[in-house]
Amino acid sequence: MRKFSQRRHLVINRILVLNIEKEHRSKIIEKNDGQPPLTYSLFNLVASALGDPPRPVSYPVFHNIDLPVYPDHEKKFGIPKPQTVGVFPDCKEQNNRINEWKGGESKALDLLEKRLALEKKAYEDGYVLPNQYIPDLLGEPMSMSAHLRFGCLSVRRFHWTIHDLFEKVKPKESKPDALTCQLIWREYFYVMSANNINYDKMEGNPICLNIPWYKNDEILKKWEMGQTGYPWIDAIMNQLRHEGWIHHVGRHAVACFLTRGDLWISWVDGLKIFLKYLIDADWSVSSGNWMWVSSSAFEKVLQCPKCFCPVGYGRRMDRTGEYIRRYLPVLKDMPLRYLFEPWKAPLAVQQKAHCIVGKDYPHPIVNHKEASNECASAMNKVIESFKGKEVPHCAPSDDLEVRRFVCLPDFVSTGGKCTANQLCPGIENL
Repeated sequence: MRKFSQRRHLVINRILVLNIEKEHRSKIIEKNDGQPPLTYSLFNLVASALGDPPRPVSYPVFHNIDLPVYPDHEKKFGIPKPQTVGVFPDCKEQNNRINEWKGGESKALDLLEKRLALEKKAYEDGYVLPNQYIPDLLGEPMSMSAHLRFGCLSVRRFHWTIHDLFEKVKPKESKPDALTCQLIWREYFYVMSANNINYDKMEGNPICLNIPWYKNDEILKKWEMGQTGYPWIDAIMNQLRHEGWIHHVGRHAVACFLTRGDLWISWVDGLKIFLKYLIDADWSVSSGNWMWVSSSAFEKVLQCPKCFCPVGYGRRMDRTGEYIRRYLPVLKDMPLRYLFEPWKAPLAVQQKAHCIVGKDYPHPIVNHKEASNECASAMNKVIESFKGKEVPHCAPSDDLEVRRFVCLPDFVSTGGKCTANQLCPGIENL
């Protein structure tokens, strides 16, 4: 009976920890007169009044607990394979992934140690957010998002471990706001989605602009399957389907391309596909990100598709072309000069690369220059429709908030002017 009571106590403690997190978010809403703080800055102000989050509880000690394993444990209690519950791979690449994500607390803690080594070197070199400042699209997975999403790693442990490490490396410096800004954005989106069952939709969502997006299932499917004719976009979507994860620069690129950048298709359709494939898919966070990138909420109505040009932005992020060659092998022999725009390659070059555009790889589904201009015009019409009205839309507090969202370091030049609070040139110079 004593052993059962101890095990029951551990389960109850876990439930209490989850309830504490929920209670903390409820206090933020309560502190803000019963409403979620509509801007990230206001959220920080309200949350700061509650003080720092508590330190994580210590690990439970199992020394005096007997946990026998039955001979047929695997048969009775083992985790079934996906096939046994009717889930099968969508493509052969899912059975032969280049990057393999391993779940569980032990794997999460092992990855955390690797991540801390990366963070430590960044602090010593004078910057933070190394996974964002110098995006590594080809290295082994370093993101903790999936482990946080499934509870394999405590959010508090991640938060305090990062803060303690910075204090150890830079004891005389104050901690920069950007140190754990991604975790703060995560909490912000959670609070914003509280009591809003339509948070993942346009209709009935009080914080989202009702933009008249196009409905085109055929084009949407080509985007999902990596058949847009833009190698940078298609490689990202292939990695998404094959491995269930893509870097944030890739997420922003394909989301912008689908919505306000080129195709003018609803963010809701894109969200559903992300929720289908992403191993770190999170209803609140994913919905918030899609609303932001599509200019539907959390941002001013943007008119700067150039910052996510499917050709230029790809060249900046994948300078050697190795990422495209890995996830779009049909183009593996295409010269770098034409890799991001294979339709411009002379026929002789296409033949030598064993990839004929229109036969082995599709033509672009849109002309980016024309499509982006059409999207900008459509967004201007949205702006005009709200002139003189109170816009039911969450907008950023200032330029810094925009930079915080995409985790741009403060010292990156933002170049010239931009309607998106100088966001576009900032990303171009990332």
